[in-house]
Amino acid sequence: MTRVLNQFIHAILFVVLTVPMVAVVSADPALQKVLQTRIDNIKKDKQALQAAMATGREAAGFCVLCHGEDGNSIKADVPHLAEQNPVYLLDQIERFADGRRADYIMSPLAKKLTPDEKVALVIYYSSQRRVAPVESGVDPAVLVTGRETFDKHCVSCHGGDGKGKEGYAYIAALPSKYISSTLTHFREREKGRTNSLMSAVMQKLTNEQIDALAAYVSSLR
Repeated sequence: MTRVLNQFIHAILFVVLTVPMVAVVSADPALQKVLQTRIDNIKKDKQALQAAMATGREAAGFCVLCHGEDGNSIKADVPHLAEQNPVYLLDQIERFADGRRADYIMSPLAKKLTPDEKVALVIYYSSQRRVAPVESGVDPAVLVTGRETFDKHCVSCHGGDGKGKEGYAYIAALPSKYISSTLTHFREREKGRTNSLMSAVMQKLTNEQIDALAAYVSSLR
């Protein structure tokens, strides 16, 4: 591990350990910016990036079984991690580790990761290219409904292309089944999906609207 990467990790851990990660991601754009800038600086430093990628690749040893070798899942109920916004991804890892989210696979894995591995892991996955397969057989009328819902409720945080602003999820091209189930969990406040904004929006939507929204988001490239 290079000195530069160590300095980065110590700096990011200071923020993580002194400020709740939910505040970092959802409530404080300034802290989001700090984290994103530090990650971007690592990616610009060849030596530091190589060290982070090596550590991240090793830490991803179990992740590849569900999320794919390059972060592109081949399972309909598993999200892609390739190109995921690193600040958002780090927050989700912390949520699994501290119990705010629960999953019989993710929770124990997140708890085993060291702080260094968590940071390197998000750098590794955010550096991969998302190449999700195109889902076929979607009714064009459903996509129109989905786009209308997306433009009304989702653009302000996830952007018109679905790639997300700093600290928010890159949702474009995720499997529609995964998106639909996740949005339903937000609506029902299940499995640790208790973000107040997401839950409030989803409670306005029917199952049909959620499915249409999922189909549209999955179609974004």
